[in-house]
Amino acid sequence: RELPMSDAALFLETLLLPLLLFEVELCHHLQAYKTFVADFYPRLHQVISLADDDQILKVLSTPSFSADSNYEHLEWLGDGFLKLACSDSIVHSTTLKDWIKNLHEGDLSELRSVLTCNDKLQQVCEKCGLVDFILHEPLERGKWCPSPLVLRNADGVVALSSKKKDKFKADFVEALLGLCYKLVGHSGAVSVAEELCIILQFEKQDTSPSLATAPRPPHVRAMEDLTGHMFRDLAL
Repeated sequence: RELPMSDAALFLETLLLPLLLFEVELCHHLQAYKTFVADFYPRLHQVISLADDDQILKVLSTPSFSADSNYEHLEWLGDGFLKLACSDSIVHSTTLKDWIKNLHEGDLSELRSVLTCNDKLQQVCEKCGLVDFILHEPLERGKWCPSPLVLRNADGVVALSSKKKDKFKADFVEALLGLCYKLVGHSGAVSVAEELCIILQFEKQDTSPSLATAPRPPHVRAMEDLTGHMFRDLAL
């Protein structure tokens, strides 16, 4: 049983100190992520330099870390982008192009599912060293303590586990691609996906060069910027 705390100043310090330490550690964590990306992934660094800190923190935050601001919406966007990018990379692959036309659509779907499955994305997250930056422990009693310290239970056993769930790793990669797509569009996000070795190397082709010079109504341009696709039939 805990004894009542009679010192109001001490009570205030014990209440605010964890919050202060949590925010400081969050700032250091964000800066460490930016530095890591700048050192090892120049394409990704170029893209996330366009994002503000709140957007980057949202990508790093799992639903267990923050119920209100997390990567779930960006994960949905990244999942859709990844399926399209993988389909494109399979069809125009530099190594598969000679025999890809002989594959059944069921085989193509199986190949795409291998490239986009959770196991593959988990491996990408671990091999790229991004797993260390996923935020999953919220500021709650018994769930977080400052990183130099170790929280133990009454038996002396470490109460917190630093191991991230495998699903977090896959979702984080999709959310990261979703943010890239949101910031720089389809081609820029494809460049990042290639840098992280998520999709196959493929030949970029401009299938409709004449469309670039055709006049585009404002609402069509807005949809093309949003989807990264140039429409042939403007009546749609």
